[in-house]
Amino acid sequence: MGAEPQPVQVFDHDVYTVLLAADPTAVLAVLRQVPQHRRPVLDPDLLRFYADHFPDHTIAVCCFE
Repeated sequence: MGAEPQPVQVFDHDVYTVLLAADPTAVLAVLRQVPQHRRPVLDPDLLRFYADHFPDHTIAVCCFE
């Protein structure tokens, strides 16, 4: 009876804010949770490419200054 798993886990580790997702296309929806000074500009087409070509892999986006 736990909570539903989040599509993207967002957490801080040392100097990074890390986004961890089973579906790369879900990353853009939570990017606003990354502090502005660390927030990268990500290409939606690149994330779709990873989702289409590596469906059984998890993606980690490590954001830093």
